[in-house]
Amino acid sequence: MKFPMMILPALALAGCATGEYESAASDRMKAADIKVAEKLEGYSVAGTRSCLPSRLNSGMHIHDNQVVLVRQSGRYFHQKLGDGCRNASDFHTTLVTKGTFGTMCQGDIATVVDSSTGMFSGSCALGEWTEYRKSDSAS
Repeated sequence: MKFPMMILPALALAGCATGEYESAASDRMKAADIKVAEKLEGYSVAGTRSCLPSRLNSGMHIHDNQVVLVRQSGRYFHQKLGDGCRNASDFHTTLVTKGTFGTMCQGDIATVVDSSTGMFSGSCALGEWTEYRKSDSAS
């Protein structure tokens, strides 16, 4: 009977650590939501696209809330990555896509790779890209 009693304090401590981790992760998500909203301020949805040229990657930023923003010619292209790519915004990771003819298309598989070790960290299917253009009222 002593064995279960010894486990209870360990489980309680683990619960506290998990709560702190989840709180920090939630704070990062909220901060990322704010950053994305700030970048898209003055922009409005102009439509959707199934594919983007992968040459636009130089203007790509992946936020902690799994949102990908690509800036090109005064426009933004937005999409939310699936849970398999939740580590894509980590400092030492790279998002690798294998599109057809140099594109990133809806349904393509994106793989998260640790750039220091080359190890696979997760994957997800890309979704549709939402295009944002400067609003007429923001001119």
